[in-house]
Amino acid sequence: MAIDLLVWLRQQFQTYAFDVAGVFHRAGAHDWSLTATDAADLEKKLAAGGHLLPLPKEPAALANVLEVSVVDFLLKEEDAVPGVEVRRGTERGYPDVEFLRRRTRRRIPRGRCKSRTPGRRRRRATN
Repeated sequence: MAIDLLVWLRQQFQTYAFDVAGVFHRAGAHDWSLTATDAADLEKKLAAGGHLLPLPKEPAALANVLEVSVVDFLLKEEDAVPGVEVRRGTERGYPDVEFLRRRTRRRIPRGRCKSRTPGRRRRRATN
């Protein structure tokens, strides 16, 4: 089954929401056990207890948080397309996320996709 990766990504991101509230800090100032009635109540209690630190304001650091959120979202949506595997890239590597055909393990899309490491060029025979 052939898929148009760009169309699929656009469809998936219609439901994506950046919902990261902060950075979790393990130490907190409250009694245990902590119970909450819903996500909003939990966020309020974590913030009041000193567990929830603000997101970074520096653009590159915030972009890293956004990247992790986007890749996690795509990993959850992976099963929506049979035959496609979504894989997280390495911490310091490129790309941030890979789309592979499950059977052949080839990258998607093929064709015009350019690599950062250009292939070897053949030399023309000169007479």
